[in-house]
Amino acid sequence: MSIVILRLGNEHGSRVSASIRHGNHEFTALIDGFKSNLAELVGENCIVEMLFETVASWKELHNFQDEQSCITSSTNTPSAVTLRGRVHNISELDENNRIIDLYLQNGPEFLAISSADLNGIVPALGSALEITVYGLCFYPTGT
Repeated sequence: MSIVILRLGNEHGSRVSASIRHGNHEFTALIDGFKSNLAELVGENCIVEMLFETVASWKELHNFQDEQSCITSSTNTPSAVTLRGRVHNISELDENNRIIDLYLQNGPEFLAISSADLNGIVPALGSALEITVYGLCFYPTGT
């Protein structure tokens, strides 16, 4: 996936808080790396992978259009980021856990999430979800 790092903030160990743009949305997230190494990426399109620490909340969306998919600041949960997309694939990890691929058309991006993060619930294939997460972190490739 690709993001633009707009501004670097404070370092938190080996990660930096940053202002990010993805599509038409700006939000704050973490970038893996040190400020001195990441400074050259500010303002550039960066190819990254993403992970998150925990799910704060989630819900199924009705009347969702794929062009509404996004990564954006949460309006209801301080310091969290919201991702909206459609369930594209479900893979069995073990008898109690599934990996859900959430497709964000605006990107296009995929987010893999465990059904354990959704309280054991496995949404239907094709359903639209809004997932709010804490600790969203981007990992630049090639830096």
